[in-house]
Amino acid sequence: MVTRRWGFPALAGGAVLLLMIVLLPIVPAGAQGGFTPTPRPLFALPDPNAARASRSNIIALIGSQRYAVTANTFSGTASLVDLAERRIAAEIPVGADPRALTIAPDQTWMAVTSHAEGTVSLIDLETFTVTDTIRVGLWPWGVVTDGATLYVALQGNDAVAQVDVATRRVLRVMPVPDAPAGLALWGDFLYITHFNSGSLSMLYIPTGRVAAEAGGTADSRLSSSVWINTYDAEALVPATRANASNPVLTFDTTVFPVVNVFDLITMTPLRQKRVVLDVADQPVNMPFDLLFDRARRWLWVVNAGSDDVSVIDLNTGFAVANIAVGANPRGIASYADGRFLFVYNALDGTISVIESALMREVSKLPATQLSMPIELLIGAQLFYGSADPRLSQDRRLSCATCHFDGADDGRVWANFPTGQNVNTPTLFGVRETAPWGWRASYDELADFDAFYRTVHRGQGLIEGIPNPPLGDPNSGLSPDLDALVAFLDTLDGPGRNALRIPPEEVLAGEAVWLAQGCETCHMPPLYMDGLTHDLGDGPIDTPSLRWLWDTAPYYHDGSAATLQDVFSVDEGPHALLGDIPGADLDALILYLRSLPLE
Repeated sequence: MVTRRWGFPALAGGAVLLLMIVLLPIVPAGAQGGFTPTPRPLFALPDPNAARASRSNIIALIGSQRYAVTANTFSGTASLVDLAERRIAAEIPVGADPRALTIAPDQTWMAVTSHAEGTVSLIDLETFTVTDTIRVGLWPWGVVTDGATLYVALQGNDAVAQVDVATRRVLRVMPVPDAPAGLALWGDFLYITHFNSGSLSMLYIPTGRVAAEAGGTADSRLSSSVWINTYDAEALVPATRANASNPVLTFDTTVFPVVNVFDLITMTPLRQKRVVLDVADQPVNMPFDLLFDRARRWLWVVNAGSDDVSVIDLNTGFAVANIAVGANPRGIASYADGRFLFVYNALDGTISVIESALMREVSKLPATQLSMPIELLIGAQLFYGSADPRLSQDRRLSCATCHFDGADDGRVWANFPTGQNVNTPTLFGVRETAPWGWRASYDELADFDAFYRTVHRGQGLIEGIPNPPLGDPNSGLSPDLDALVAFLDTLDGPGRNALRIPPEEVLAGEAVWLAQGCETCHMPPLYMDGLTHDLGDGPIDTPSLRWLWDTAPYYHDGSAATLQDVFSVDEGPHALLGDIPGADLDALILYLRSLPLE
């Protein structure tokens, strides 16, 4: 009998036992008390020699590695790139904001998710045409397949959809923890990263249930991909640690880029194996994808904010190279022999070709012709990027670090930056919500140049000294700052009533809303009044109530973890718990979760 490195005996056929035990109180017959350990069902990890793990990514190689396929996030297309001829062989629309793709085992078709449209497109790889588009749910991200079935991470529904490829039907929607993003499939196990928490969960496909969940660190987030190291039974997950509880924040102690490592036998984090990238390499921003070279034990980490790749030798724990690539790199793939690696740069529509022997980018290939107006493209690069010294000192921070895609980070920052605890607001629909800042500190979005200077410790986009916030306009003083503002104007949340709350429940909640006079301060359609109100902690800008279902915690200081908590305060207009029937309060909360409405 063979014994693998992790110390569990191999079963017949090479499978490895994963024993998960829970103690249940069982009283033996005739006994007066005591406990007997009762195990859950035994799970056997697949034989790494017989079953390969597949994962979702934004780039993959096909056709005996002659072609690369890409999901072009900012073009709404998928591309087939001829690596030998260095050209785009085909490019087709797949819906707005494609996030990930997966290749069928026989390489005859692939699937691409459209995050904005809630669909998956099936593409024939011989003709490179879309053969079908399947609606799956809210904010689909990662997608993997075994050839007969698709598994799609639904970030907005906190679920994974299982789709039958032959019938194009959604067979079941399986609940998982918050904000699933990256997926990896290994035998009967689906490994899921959670974008907002940095945790990893394991869904056992035969039961359709999450069998285990492991947290990376309590403050991890921005986890969009996972690499399964089958031979060591480990998962590697890039993440960003948010140091929100630090009361003395500086630009270099706000966030920390890491790669968390999880033991797949016990589904626990291996803290001693965690890679802290700004220690192992240099300051980088938003590690987003990775590739593990098992032969050399090298880790190639794609950093989406600092526009580079960290190459970490896990034997020593330190970098052997840091390689500059294009704008907003989000995925990596390689030849089987590791001689060349290919990094997809989402915000310049290119593929960086890295020769591993030289440890540098040797060429760039076109992947898509970005159709964004140049002003919006520059603004997007500024929003997601940290490499420009005007944006951040030491490349540590970008706008997207806390507001990826315009969303909030769900964190309450201690003493930041005005000496008070501050809940990160969403930027969805930000163009309509003047004034800005919880204290109404800015009357134009261009005033946020001060944020680059004070929080990011960058040089700022305005040459010289900017006008103070609430003073003379800062717009028009810097073309790049104006481009950033133009991009901020495009940020928006999902469609109306994104959770599809039934109309009769919306109407019932609206009746409670009107009866309580909530529209006095939260006037539709923006559900705000543009004024400040003092509810006991000084003047606070009235927040918009749109997309509340995705923006917990609540209040300027994040003191309400749930919408139920919003109404459990002791006094003031929100003190409804106990003052109105419970059914009315439940109806009101459903109404709030439906916003915005038509």
